[in-house]
Amino acid sequence: MTVAADDSFTFAENEDYTVEGWVKTDQVVGTVMSEVDASIITSSDGTQREYEIDGVNYVSQTFTHPNTNDMTTSFSFTVSETVVADVMVLAGGGGGGGGYYNSGGGGAGGLRQITGHTITAGTHIVTVGNGGSSSHTGVNGGNSSFMTISATGGGGGATHPGTGSNGHDQDGGSAGGSSQRNSSGYPTSGGNAGDYDPPEGYFSGPAWWGGATGGGGAGGVGYPDTQLSTNAADVVAGHGGPGVENNWSTGTNIMYGGGGGGSFRSGYSLQGSGGSGIGGDGGDSGNGYGRNATADTGSGGGGGWHLNGGAGSGGVVVIRLSPSAVDSPPKSIITTGTTGLKLGSSG
Repeated sequence: MTVAADDSFTFAENEDYTVEGWVKTDQVVGTVMSEVDASIITSSDGTQREYEIDGVNYVSQTFTHPNTNDMTTSFSFTVSETVVADVMVLAGGGGGGGGYYNSGGGGAGGLRQITGHTITAGTHIVTVGNGGSSSHTGVNGGNSSFMTISATGGGGGATHPGTGSNGHDQDGGSAGGSSQRNSSGYPTSGGNAGDYDPPEGYFSGPAWWGGATGGGGAGGVGYPDTQLSTNAADVVAGHGGPGVENNWSTGTNIMYGGGGGGSFRSGYSLQGSGGSGIGGDGGDSGNGYGRNATADTGSGGGGGWHLNGGAGSGGVVVIRLSPSAVDSPPKSIITTGTTGLKLGSSG
C-alpha cells in the first residue's frame, strides 16, 4: 500500500510495518526504530558490526593494526553514496623507556573523535599506526588518519642513561614519561603534538623524587612520582594518564588511550600502573621488563628497570553510520501500535 506525503494512516496495535520514506517522529505515538542499509559500505577491509542503541540501529567499520613490523598499515573504506558519519581516529601508543635505573612510561596515541563528518561516495584511505616496540629506548607510536582527520603517535618513555643525568620524555599525541629527576622536577610539557582543540592527548607529570613518571593519556595527564613518607626512598613511580571511553565500534564502551606506568627504581618502593588498566605497568624488582599495553587500545607501554620497556599498542580507526547519515531516505520500522503516522520531507 502506498501512502502519499502528508497523508495519515492508522496502524493496528502490536503489528509490524515497514515504511519507505522519511518519518516525522513528532507525529508518531509509539516507538520508531531506524536502520541504515549496511550495504552502503562496500569495503572488504576492517570489521563491520551492526548494533542498536536506544532504538536506533548503527553500522560501524573498525580498522586495527595487524601488529606487523610496519609502523603504519593502510586500508580502504568505500561507500556507494555520500554519507555523514562519526569517526574516531586513534594513533599507536608509545613504547616505555628501558633505562639503567628507571624509565618513564610510554604516552598514549593521540585520540580524535569527530561527529558529523562528510564522506563522499567512493574509496578513501584509512591509515592505522602501530604501537612503539619494546626497546631499551622509548619508541614513538605510529600516526593514524582518515581523510582530513589525523592523530599523532604517542611519545616514547624516557630512558635513564645510567650516568647520573636525567632522561627526557618524548613528545607525541600524549607525551612519554620522564626518568629520574632534577632539583626542581621536570616541567610538564609535551602532548597534543598536533595542536588540536580539543586536545588529542596530554603531557606527562614532573619527576620530583627520583622516580620515573607515567606517560600521558588520551584522557588526562600522566602522574608524577610520589613520596609516601619522610623516608627519601619511599617513592612510588608515576601512574599512566587515564584513557577515554568510546562506544562507536560495538555499541558498548571500550577504553582507549591509557598511558604507561613508570618503572621501579632500585632502593625505591613501587612501579607505576598503566592508565585505566590498559596502559602497560612499569617494571619492578621481580621482573624489570616494562609490561606491554593492552592490544588495539592505542595505549603506552610500561617503563623498564634495567631492561626493555613494554611495547605500546596499535591504534584504531572507527567509522560509524547512523540512519541520519545517509543522503537517501532510510527505512523506519514501527514496532508498537501507532496512529497518525505522517509521511513527508525530512524537514
